Amino acid sequence: MRPPSSRRLRLEKVISRAEFDHLAQSPDVRCTEIKKTRHFFVWDNQYFRLDVFSAPHRLLLLEAQTTTTQRAINLPPFLTVVRDVTDDARYYNYAIAHAEN
Repeated sequence: MRPPSSRRLRLEKVISRAEFDHLAQSPDVRCTEIKKTRHFFVWDNQYFRLDVFSAPHRLLLLEAQTTTTQRAINLPPFLTVVRDVTDDARYYNYAIAHAEN
């Protein structure tokens, strides 16, 4: 896994119910629906988020956050990482929704 010095900016915004309803009524037709289940767990004082995608294709993405900036990520022994996709834009939700099936 990549050391904690690698960071990605994520912008999030709370929207009103009216704004949500408006966006839901005018979806981007170039996108396909993403279906995923999100699991959270803590291991060795690290916070993990595991997204299990069932659509548009089967995919598992793990995000890890340490509690300090100096520490390398320590993966639990029950996980096997195939590759690090931290800086790979193809694995952002937006790209997954736009990917060819």
